[in-house]
Amino acid sequence: SLYSRWLDFTTHDYGMSLLMGEKHLREAFLDLPGDFESLFAEVAAEFELGPYELELYAHMLLLSINGWASYFSWQRWEKTLLRQESQYVESLLAIRMAWDLIVWSQLKNKETKTDFRTLKARWVQQKFQINELIDEHVEHLRFFWVWMHAAELEYQKKLHKILKTPARPGQATPVLQAAFCIDVRSERFRRSLENQSQAIQTIGFAGFYGLPISYQPADTPTVRPQLPGLVAPAIKVSEKKARQDQLHNLYTLSHWKSWGNSSVSAFTMVETVGWTYAFKLLKDNFLRKKKENLIDSLSHHHDWELLSQDQPLSLEE
Repeated sequence: SLYSRWLDFTTHDYGMSLLMGEKHLREAFLDLPGDFESLFAEVAAEFELGPYELELYAHMLLLSINGWASYFSWQRWEKTLLRQESQYVESLLAIRMAWDLIVWSQLKNKETKTDFRTLKARWVQQKFQINELIDEHVEHLRFFWVWMHAAELEYQKKLHKILKTPARPGQATPVLQAAFCIDVRSERFRRSLENQSQAIQTIGFAGFYGLPISYQPADTPTVRPQLPGLVAPAIKVSEKKARQDQLHNLYTLSHWKSWGNSSVSAFTMVETVGWTYAFKLLKDNFLRKKKENLIDSLSHHHDWELLSQDQPLSLEE
């Protein structure tokens, strides 16, 4: 797990004790449990936390590292769509919780107990005031919730007024009507196009359904879903690897063109192989073929490989 790898790395790091000025810090990490379930149990026992208090404490710790916690929660959601498990959130929580336990233990084991007694007294006091603190926080937010609700009602009022306004009669048929996906990414294009002329009209449609596939570029670990985030892709699509002879020809042609376009070959290439281009000039002038469209040169000529649960799919499937 992530927690186990972090613990293994931390117990082999001698520099942390020097940077933090704590001689026995590494020994404290060596005393931590090897898995996060045991760590949670030890923290609950050491801090004297019941199930309800432990849940609130864990929630608070995750909010203190909200960015990483949100990222790992998203990864868990992705795994859930594929009916897989992810323990990154638990491991991240264990890492954050382990630091609190380390600080607690370091103060507890010092010769002078003044700081630890102060810390424990405040901790016990806060545990007894949990419900009061929650009520106080809710009361503080109530003012903002009222104004948020008022802003929502005002927006609805304006929207209802716009929807009840009849359309202006006598509008001419637009010369161009373009449909855009109702997505913030296409809004700038839509607005820019409509501003070009009064005869251009744009409309929106729900175009974010996508395909039930994920795309993985060849020879990369990156997998990009091609559908909304609430749905899991059923098929993974990737390019089949090209044959070695094809790759060799492409690499040779690429190196040749790079040499011809470089500044150092401005004279040497012409003096060496420039005369061979005479045949190409004659061919282009007297045996010219139909010029291909530039778009055709961008067409995909590789074969596709379709996988479901990392198993190849046939055309029938």
